[in-house]
Amino acid sequence: MPQERMEGWKDMAAHLGRSVRTVQRWEREAGLPVRRLVVGGKAQVFAYRQELDGWRLSREAEPEQQRGGLFYRLRIAWHNILMRK
Repeated sequence: MPQERMEGWKDMAAHLGRSVRTVQRWEREAGLPVRRLVVGGKAQVFAYRQELDGWRLSREAEPEQQRGGLFYRLRIAWHNILMRK
């Protein structure tokens, strides 16, 4: 079964019920699984609905104190470094 692809920040924000800026912050700070495709020198963002839903479920299941812990912050920083390449 093919994954449903969401094109752009607006689609992702609408699916998650949040603003575009919040979704961009979640990608930057909380590891929201957003992908980039560079076409003609400009990056287009997209995400798969199943990955967004999985991320949201994992965040709901994760205790609040773990989100602010050192290991969590390092994991997010590492994710962000890898996504920039």
